[in-house]
Amino acid sequence: MRRWLGALGVAVLGVGGVASADPVPSGALGPAPSPTRLELELIPITPVRFSFSTASPGVEMLRLPTFDFDTTWYEAGRFSVHTFTRVALAPELDCSLTCQPMLERSVGLEPRLALGDLGPRVPAVWLSARPQFTRFTPTSPGSAARPVTSKRVFVGLSGLLDL
Repeated sequence: MRRWLGALGVAVLGVGGVASADPVPSGALGPAPSPTRLELELIPITPVRFSFSTASPGVEMLRLPTFDFDTTWYEAGRFSVHTFTRVALAPELDCSLTCQPMLERSVGLEPRLALGDLGPRVPAVWLSARPQFTRFTPTSPGSAARPVTSKRVFVGLSGLLDL
Protein backbone atom coordinates (compact mmCIF):
# COMPACT_ATOMS: atom_id res chain seq x y z
CA MET A 1 0.00 0.00 0.00
CA ARG A 2 2.87 2.37 0.78
CA ARG A 3 4.31 1.78 -2.68
CA TRP A 4 1.01 2.91 -4.25
CA LEU A 5 0.85 6.00 -2.06
CA GLY A 6 4.47 6.81 -2.88
CA ALA A 7 3.81 6.34 -6.61
CA LEU A 8 0.72 8.55 -6.34
CA GLY A 9 2.78 11.24 -4.58
CA VAL A 10 5.45 11.08 -7.28
CA ALA A 11 2.80 11.28 -10.00
CA VAL A 12 1.16 14.31 -8.39
CA LEU A 13 4.50 16.08 -7.99
CA GLY A 14 5.46 15.26 -11.57
CA VAL A 15 2.34 16.95 -12.97
CA GLY A 16 2.98 20.32 -11.25
CA GLY A 17 4.59 23.30 -12.98
CA VAL A 18 8.30 23.40 -13.77
CA ALA A 19 10.42 26.28 -12.50
CA SER A 20 11.78 28.39 -15.33
CA ALA A 21 15.46 29.30 -15.47
CA ASP A 22 14.93 31.62 -18.49
CA PRO A 23 16.95 34.87 -18.18
CA VAL A 24 14.42 36.81 -20.35
CA PRO A 25 12.12 39.00 -18.21
CA SER A 26 8.50 37.85 -18.22
CA GLY A 27 7.23 41.33 -19.24
CA ALA A 28 9.11 41.12 -22.56
CA LEU A 29 7.12 38.06 -23.69
CA GLY A 30 3.64 39.39 -22.93
CA PRO A 31 1.25 38.57 -20.12
CA ALA A 32 2.48 36.09 -17.53
CA PRO A 33 1.00 32.60 -17.82
CA SER A 34 -1.46 31.63 -15.11
CA PRO A 35 0.00 29.40 -12.41
CA THR A 36 -0.70 25.68 -12.67
CA ARG A 37 -3.35 24.61 -10.18
CA LEU A 38 -3.58 20.96 -9.34
CA GLU A 39 -6.52 19.53 -7.44
CA LEU A 40 -6.79 16.05 -6.03
CA GLU A 41 -10.17 14.76 -4.91
CA LEU A 42 -10.29 11.60 -2.84
CA ILE A 43 -13.51 9.61 -3.03
CA PRO A 44 -13.90 7.30 -0.05
CA ILE A 45 -14.80 3.71 -0.81
CA THR A 46 -17.41 2.53 1.64
CA PRO A 47 -18.50 -1.06 2.11
CA VAL A 48 -22.00 -2.18 1.27
CA ARG A 49 -22.16 -4.32 4.42
CA PHE A 50 -19.75 -5.59 7.08
CA SER A 51 -19.78 -7.78 10.14
CA PHE A 52 -17.36 -8.15 13.04
CA SER A 53 -17.46 -10.87 15.65
CA THR A 54 -15.18 -11.81 18.53
CA ALA A 55 -17.17 -14.85 19.62
CA SER A 56 -15.23 -18.11 19.48
CA PRO A 57 -17.25 -20.97 20.90
CA GLY A 58 -15.28 -23.11 23.32
CA VAL A 59 -12.08 -21.02 23.52
CA GLU A 60 -13.16 -18.14 25.80
CA MET A 61 -11.29 -19.76 28.70
CA LEU A 62 -8.00 -19.59 26.76
CA ARG A 63 -8.39 -15.80 26.27
CA LEU A 64 -7.04 -15.92 22.72
CA PRO A 65 -7.43 -12.83 20.51
CA THR A 66 -9.82 -14.36 17.98
CA PHE A 67 -12.14 -12.44 15.66
CA ASP A 68 -13.94 -12.64 12.32
CA PHE A 69 -14.34 -9.58 10.06
CA ASP A 70 -16.28 -9.90 6.77
CA THR A 71 -16.96 -7.04 4.36
CA THR A 72 -19.06 -6.83 1.19
CA TRP A 73 -17.56 -4.17 -1.09
CA TYR A 74 -19.59 -4.54 -4.28
CA GLU A 75 -22.94 -6.01 -5.28
CA ALA A 76 -24.45 -5.81 -8.75
CA GLY A 77 -27.13 -8.27 -9.76
CA ARG A 78 -25.88 -11.77 -9.02
CA PHE A 79 -22.20 -10.76 -8.62
CA SER A 80 -20.59 -9.57 -5.37
CA VAL A 81 -17.08 -9.05 -3.98
CA HIS A 82 -16.23 -9.81 -0.34
CA THR A 83 -13.08 -9.56 1.77
CA PHE A 84 -12.40 -11.29 5.06
CA THR A 85 -9.92 -11.25 7.92
CA ARG A 86 -9.97 -13.97 10.54
CA VAL A 87 -7.97 -14.98 13.57
CA ALA A 88 -9.21 -18.35 14.78
CA LEU A 89 -8.03 -21.39 16.66
CA ALA A 90 -5.95 -23.51 14.27
CA PRO A 91 -6.47 -27.27 13.97
CA GLU A 92 -2.74 -27.79 14.69
CA LEU A 93 -1.07 -27.83 18.11
CA ASP A 94 2.36 -26.44 19.01
CA CYS A 95 4.04 -29.35 20.82
CA SER A 96 7.61 -27.96 20.88
CA LEU A 97 7.52 -27.47 24.68
CA THR A 98 4.01 -28.35 25.77
CA CYS A 99 1.04 -28.84 23.49
CA GLN A 100 -0.44 -25.36 23.13
CA PRO A 101 -3.03 -24.19 20.61
CA MET A 102 -1.94 -22.23 17.55
CA LEU A 103 -3.72 -19.30 15.91
CA GLU A 104 -4.70 -19.26 12.25
CA ARG A 105 -4.57 -15.72 10.81
CA SER A 106 -6.28 -15.48 7.39
CA VAL A 107 -6.81 -12.66 4.91
CA GLY A 108 -8.55 -13.06 1.58
CA LEU A 109 -10.78 -11.88 -1.21
CA GLU A 110 -13.89 -13.72 -2.39
CA PRO A 111 -15.80 -12.86 -5.57
CA ARG A 112 -19.19 -14.63 -5.64
CA LEU A 113 -21.71 -15.41 -8.36
CA ALA A 114 -25.20 -16.19 -7.03
CA LEU A 115 -26.79 -19.21 -8.70
CA GLY A 116 -30.24 -18.92 -7.11
CA ASP A 117 -32.03 -21.33 -4.83
CA LEU A 118 -32.48 -25.09 -4.80
CA GLY A 119 -35.85 -25.10 -3.07
CA PRO A 120 -37.19 -24.00 0.31
CA ARG A 121 -34.43 -25.75 2.32
CA VAL A 122 -31.55 -24.19 0.32
CA PRO A 123 -32.51 -20.53 -0.23
CA ALA A 124 -29.16 -19.34 -1.65
CA VAL A 125 -26.33 -20.99 -3.58
CA TRP A 126 -23.28 -19.27 -5.06
CA LEU A 127 -20.09 -20.11 -6.91
CA SER A 128 -16.96 -18.55 -5.45
CA ALA A 129 -13.20 -18.38 -5.93
CA ARG A 130 -11.28 -17.38 -2.81
CA PRO A 131 -7.55 -16.62 -2.80
CA GLN A 132 -6.40 -16.74 0.82
CA PHE A 133 -3.19 -15.94 2.69
CA THR A 134 -2.90 -17.87 5.99
CA ARG A 135 -0.28 -17.79 8.75
CA PHE A 136 -0.22 -20.24 11.66
CA THR A 137 1.45 -18.75 14.76
CA PRO A 138 2.05 -20.23 18.22
CA THR A 139 0.14 -18.63 21.11
CA SER A 140 2.84 -19.05 23.76
CA PRO A 141 5.65 -16.43 23.68
CA GLY A 142 8.51 -18.87 24.50
CA SER A 143 7.61 -21.40 21.83
CA ALA A 144 10.30 -22.83 19.60
CA ALA A 145 7.80 -23.44 16.80
CA ARG A 146 8.15 -21.23 13.75
CA PRO A 147 5.16 -19.55 12.10
CA VAL A 148 3.99 -21.40 8.98
CA THR A 149 2.62 -19.45 6.00
CA SER A 150 0.44 -20.76 3.20
CA LYS A 151 -1.19 -19.25 0.13
CA ARG A 152 -4.18 -21.09 -1.30
CA VAL A 153 -7.04 -20.59 -3.74
CA PHE A 154 -10.36 -22.24 -2.95
CA VAL A 155 -12.98 -22.67 -5.69
CA GLY A 156 -16.35 -24.13 -4.91
CA LEU A 157 -20.07 -24.00 -4.32
CA SER A 158 -21.43 -22.47 -1.12
CA GLY A 159 -24.91 -21.95 0.17
CA LEU A 160 -27.31 -21.33 2.99
CA LEU A 161 -29.42 -24.02 4.61
CA ASP A 162 -32.82 -23.30 6.13
CA LEU A 163 -33.44 -26.15 8.54
